[in-house]
Amino acid sequence: MRGKEARNKSFPHQHGQQAPQLTIGVAPVDFSQDYVKIGCLNPNGHGLIKELRSKHGQTHAFRFDSRDNTIVNIGLRPEFAPMGELKQVEVSRHLWLFAIAITQQLRLWFSKKYEIQKPFRPLVCLGKDRLLSNALQELGVMQPDSRLDVVPKVLFDFRVLSCADPEGCHYLGLVVDFNTTNVIRIPVSELLEKNFDPVGYYVRLSGNVNDSVAFSRPHPLLGRIQRVENTMLVLDDVRSDFESDRISVSDVYLEPRSEILAAVTKLLYPNSADRALHAIRTNKQGYIGGEGKMEKIRGTIEALNKSLSDKGKKSLDLCFGDGLNLSFGELLDQSNSRFPPLIRTSRPTMLFGAGGYNQYDNSYQGVRTYGPFLFTQNPRNEPTIVVLCRKSARGRVEQFVTALRDGVEGDDGRFSNGLVGKFRLTGVRIHFVEINSDTGEDYAEAASSALDELTQTPELALVQLSDSHKQVPPSENPYFIVKSRFMRSGVPVQAIRLETIEQENGRIYKLNNLALGSYAKIGGIPWVISTRGVATHELVIGIGSSEIGTSRLSEWTRYIGFTTVFQGDGRYLVWETTREATYEDYPEALLKSLRKSIRFVQMQNRWEIRDDVRLIFHVYKPLKRIEIKAVKQLVEELLIDYSVEFAFLDVSHYHQFQIFDQSQLGVTYGSYGTWGSSPRKGVFVPKRGTAILLGPNLALLQFVGPRDVKHSEQGIPRPLLFELHRDSDFSDLTYLVRQAFHFSFMSWRSFFPSHEPVTILYSRLIANMLGNLKTVPDWDKAALDLMRDRRAMWFL
Repeated sequence: MRGKEARNKSFPHQHGQQAPQLTIGVAPVDFSQDYVKIGCLNPNGHGLIKELRSKHGQTHAFRFDSRDNTIVNIGLRPEFAPMGELKQVEVSRHLWLFAIAITQQLRLWFSKKYEIQKPFRPLVCLGKDRLLSNALQELGVMQPDSRLDVVPKVLFDFRVLSCADPEGCHYLGLVVDFNTTNVIRIPVSELLEKNFDPVGYYVRLSGNVNDSVAFSRPHPLLGRIQRVENTMLVLDDVRSDFESDRISVSDVYLEPRSEILAAVTKLLYPNSADRALHAIRTNKQGYIGGEGKMEKIRGTIEALNKSLSDKGKKSLDLCFGDGLNLSFGELLDQSNSRFPPLIRTSRPTMLFGAGGYNQYDNSYQGVRTYGPFLFTQNPRNEPTIVVLCRKSARGRVEQFVTALRDGVEGDDGRFSNGLVGKFRLTGVRIHFVEINSDTGEDYAEAASSALDELTQTPELALVQLSDSHKQVPPSENPYFIVKSRFMRSGVPVQAIRLETIEQENGRIYKLNNLALGSYAKIGGIPWVISTRGVATHELVIGIGSSEIGTSRLSEWTRYIGFTTVFQGDGRYLVWETTREATYEDYPEALLKSLRKSIRFVQMQNRWEIRDDVRLIFHVYKPLKRIEIKAVKQLVEELLIDYSVEFAFLDVSHYHQFQIFDQSQLGVTYGSYGTWGSSPRKGVFVPKRGTAILLGPNLALLQFVGPRDVKHSEQGIPRPLLFELHRDSDFSDLTYLVRQAFHFSFMSWRSFFPSHEPVTILYSRLIANMLGNLKTVPDWDKAALDLMRDRRAMWFL
């Protein structure tokens, strides 16, 4: 690990003067031979693969091979012969089988020393280090309670990777990642003896769930403590498969959330808790920070290889059937011949100004210099904004709204001209309506009064809320109730929280982003992305999801949202942003939305016979084959006169890949003191837009750079994983990754680019908003047609 002195000497290179030194948390698996004997079983004669794994999981690894519809297997040690018909095969043709076999051996080996929290995809082990106990001991606490702690966890996964060349060889990569997790294993009965109030907290059964292959996991949550009655807890929000709403105080633990861990720590160690918790936040950097995490991953790979070479009784043994051995290579960095190629990315050119021809690669400067895109064609150039606020906050809200409309001086004039000047409006009319109380009924009554008092429908409603409203269920929440009421009249809603109004820190940035979202909600187009020279008609359909429930343990419904972005006249424009459906109904809703989008763009772009048309799907989960087949059939039906190609791109946050840039030594933030003494964020974080092509169908793209990290305790942000479905006709993954990066600059929620493509972001926002609105008693889905007609980005 590099020392502090060495890092300080390197600080002058932090602004890009030093070339990146990239490393990814992948160690190639090197096999001792190219061929091996495996067994092949007929599924019809040997039962389900799940049954085989349950019966023979200690001795064999099994995998269904769709290429010949057989269950292939190999013994976990040389003395266990493969089952079924023996075949001599290339190791490189069965890498997923060996991924399963290695995972099983790692799990069995780790289970002798560590607690296994998850058995595979990924394998998760809890480490021995005790961050809270160590911090307390350093503060003089002699014997901290080991049942309350923060511990590391290490995650192991395997991926079949390949060269970027489709004809290149495949190899198996071990992906390792580190994080931390909280532990609370003190029965509630003991906490009650110390006068701890557990009401409002969720609980789970004590002990772990065990299975037959050395795997244990915590029990799921049972419910929330409503009250304590002697030795019993009375629960509400009880999970559906639990038969009672009562349970003994000695049978349950509290949910190990960070705020609960802090509360229990302060209960047990009142004199040391604050300093110990602060120390934990610092010590976590060894597991979640860029430099610490990379060193932990590298050390883990070295430890595995050392154990493989020791050959002792307690050593790791990865010698499989037919004498096949393996070892793990070093983490892939740019000095390694296997390091995958980089994809060059750049900021897109954006269009602004009255004629839509002024170009800039910075959205804030573009709007400030030229005005928003085609602002002279905005039909709502002098909007009326109705403001709903509590009577007790009227003065403060007035000041804030006036600043929003007219601007404020200072900070280099970043918001000196306000909403009116920045977005080239003629003016903004403000109409105030006071709310008597915090209830949804009073908010709804105020909304109705505002609509009755005005002679014409307002273009926007600004609604003052409070942080306390976040805890209110959607069906009773003033925000969703008032949003439902206004949207039925075609009025989009923008929320402003009283706590935000009161904050002086970052006020200019908040006003700028609020003005941007407000302009988009009244139907304005702040900017678009230029794509000069594109000869193909292109639609990009984003499919995102959100799960909505009335409480944490109630039955949740997954809603799917759709966003359509199309390319026309050299510009990418957002068009259809109001479709949603439940998970069960979404394939039909997707096809309906796609039909409408295609017909609209056909007319808008004046498609001609034999034109090239490309459909790209950004999806939150891998599409099933039946969904892809349905989309293909529909498009062939609608576009029989055009040359059509498809791309199905899975965009995922959930994976173990990590990119490190050892040349990035952090960005100073916070209070500035002497050189090198101020806190630094983003250490080892690669710059935004760093993209790596892991293979012809797999790529990583970093959306959060060192300057985008909020603070040093956040840890190193993870890139997004892009996986191109094998049924895709259009296979230029480099083009698709660059396009997705550009789409992160299309978000109108902030002048800063978003942390994911707008296709996924907007569709998830739509799903979340409409899922919550459906719980409001008088919600009318027809309101969406009014939003669409006004081109209002109502969900921002």
